Amino acid sequence: MPAQARSCDGLTIWIAGEPGLKIRNIRSNPKVAVGIYHPLDHSKLNRSLQIEGTAPLFNVNNNQEEVVARAKQFGIFQAIEKMMQERPREGSASAEELHAEVMEIVRRFNFIRVEPDEIIFLHIHPTEGTTKDVWKRAE
Repeated sequence: MPAQARSCDGLTIWIAGEPGLKIRNIRSNPKVAVGIYHPLDHSKLNRSLQIEGTAPLFNVNNNQEEVVARAKQFGIFQAIEKMMQERPREGSASAEELHAEVMEIVRRFNFIRVEPDEIIFLHIHPTEGTTKDVWKRAE
C-alpha cells in the first residue's frame, strides 16, 4: 500500500540525558533517529513510530533558563529538591543553599530536543500486511 504524505508541524520530543556516549554522538552529529514500538510481538498487530530529525542539546552552560524550565516541567527539579531535603545533614539548609545544591545536580543534565523532519507511523499486522503513514516537516 502506498505511503500517505502529511504535515507534522509542532511535534517535538524532549529527552533528558546525563553525559555519556549519546550526548557525545549528538554533539558530533545532531541528526538523530528515534524508534518507539508497541508491542514488539510479531504474532499481533504492531504499531511503531520512527522519527528522524535534528536534536540540539540544551544544558546549563548554553541555556540555563530552558534547562531549569524543562527540569521543572518534567518533575526532575522537584525530585532532586525533595531528595536533597530528605538527606541527613547537620542543621537546616537555607532556600538559597538548597537551590544551589539542586542546580549543581541539574548542571549535569543535557536536554535533547528532537525536532522531527519525518515521522513514520507503521501498522504491521501478521496476516494483513503493513501500512504506513508518513508525515514530513512542511518546507
